[in-house]
Amino acid sequence: MVATAFHTAQTDAEQIDYRVDAQVAGCDTAEDHRVSQFDELSPEAQEVFLSTLQSNGAYTTTTNPEQFDISSDSDYENYIVYESDCYSLVGYGAGLGSGMPTFVLLLFGVPVTLVLAVLAITSYQYIPSESERS
Repeated sequence: MVATAFHTAQTDAEQIDYRVDAQVAGCDTAEDHRVSQFDELSPEAQEVFLSTLQSNGAYTTTTNPEQFDISSDSDYENYIVYESDCYSLVGYGAGLGSGMPTFVLLLFGVPVTLVLAVLAITSYQYIPSESERS
């Protein structure tokens, strides 16, 4: 039960929402290390970018290519030059924190609850009523 719950929590934590927007100003204003040519991306990164572009600019997946920085609280734009156009790709991930509380709760909460239930059952003493004592 705990392993299944952890897998579910882990899967939820790995969901990444990507958004892509065309950059009218181009990639000239971005820092050089943040701009990538489409051809230089890994096949995994190319697949995420193209899927996001073809999905009307929004795409959710569990794939997290190393070339893309993921944002949990602010927009960190990854700039990509594709067919002479500049695009910004932003990935929003829940990060490690969202699945961990669930995992910790299941890992420690379930066993502690079971131990307390066993202690309550074993320490129960039957107290006879007034009519039974006579």
